[in-house]
Amino acid sequence: MLARFLSTYLLGAHSMLHRYRAAALLALAIVLAGCSGNYKFSDDQYRPLGDPQAEKRGH
Repeated sequence: MLARFLSTYLLGAHSMLHRYRAAALLALAIVLAGCSGNYKFSDDQYRPLGDPQAEKRGH
């Protein structure tokens, strides 16, 4: 009976640690994916905010 209790307890702890590890890895993947955005602007339409050319466009 004691062996059964201990095996159930240890398996439950392992399952809980597995869930925490999976959640931590998922959070890490989301954070790293957010940090890999395309911050390079190579097109000719890019202009910084507040560019005075925006007021003259279309006239």
